[in-house]
Amino acid sequence: MRPRRSSVVPQDDSRSASEQPRPLKLLEKQQTSPSFGIAATLHRFYAEGPDINYGPPLPGDVPDPSYRSLMTAIDISGQSGSYLATEGRFTFVKDLQAKNLIVPVVGDFAGPRAIRSVGGYVRQHAATVSAFYGSNVEVYLSRQQTVAFCRNLATLPYYSRTWFIGSKGMRAFPSKLETCLPGAR
Repeated sequence: MRPRRSSVVPQDDSRSASEQPRPLKLLEKQQTSPSFGIAATLHRFYAEGPDINYGPPLPGDVPDPSYRSLMTAIDISGQSGSYLATEGRFTFVKDLQAKNLIVPVVGDFAGPRAIRSVGGYVRQHAATVSAFYGSNVEVYLSRQQTVAFCRNLATLPYYSRTWFIGSKGMRAFPSKLETCLPGAR
């Protein structure tokens, strides 16, 4: 079944102006990230809607796909893998979110706190990470930062069936650690 394409909803500037400060105030209170970065990101989501992508390509690069194209993409058999493809998939993800089983991480993935804090929280609740979605974060990291990112990943409580999901695909978490940090547990 091919997913329906969402239509573009006209912008409502009065609504955006009144709602945008709420998430910023919450994030500033938690001191999780500089408000400029969050404000710029919120503005991009507002301005571009489902046509948002992950930044302008470098000269000669192919542009990254938009969120809309990712959510409506189909595989060679004509099937969509998006969580928006069916009501059941959307409900599944929505239920995970409602149970706090999806944890968005805002911070420096190569730094000493963001990922390690998640690991501490998971350990406090005697749980393990079942999947880590890293998106395309590694594209933005230097070699030194990539090593730090991998060391941070290795601190997460995981098991043999934990998955790492990145912009280049999905793989077993232990395999990801072994390739990015040889000798990891």
